[in-house]
Amino acid sequence: MDLDQALWEMWKSMDVPQGIHVEIIEGFDAVTVLTGPDPERRAYATSTRVPYGKEAVIPEGPAKGFVIGPEITGERRG
Repeated sequence: MDLDQALWEMWKSMDVPQGIHVEIIEGFDAVTVLTGPDPERRAYATSTRVPYGKEAVIPEGPAKGFVIGPEITGERRG
């Protein structure tokens, strides 16, 4: 199973709150957590980018405290 498939399976099993968006894109070597959607601006209030190998923590909602760390992304590359 590749990283995308593993993350998709994990994501489907979670009750991720509306307004939380997490991106893990191969080749960028970072996890981006977007929170605080502003529909009028069509943007998020907060964007946090964490390199692979470090821990990105979901800051709010039912998934609050969920950690996306090296066990999911692997160690830092490059």
